[in-house]
Amino acid sequence: MPLLHLPAAAWGVYAELAGRCVRSPRWRIDCWCWRAFGYGGSFMEHYLLPVIYPAGLTREIQQLLAVTVVLLNVVIYAWLVRCRSRRDDGEA
Repeated sequence: MPLLHLPAAAWGVYAELAGRCVRSPRWRIDCWCWRAFGYGGSFMEHYLLPVIYPAGLTREIQQLLAVTVVLLNVVIYAWLVRCRSRRDDGEA
């Protein structure tokens, strides 16, 4: 699962640190699907961008979000590694 999650988390950090909306690699597929079914734009532009990038979002808040994503992932993965190593030690 980390093979899927870590690239997604890295993309989120990059998007926040870039200071603008950075379209993900799946964005073009999303747009094509929405247009194929008669909708304008994309699902992300229509539903997610107003939530992820609300009016009044400052550069400082974006940087804080990026740091939060990194720290949260470090803490969770460290906890998972620790739990796994304890389990492995107990089985020996």
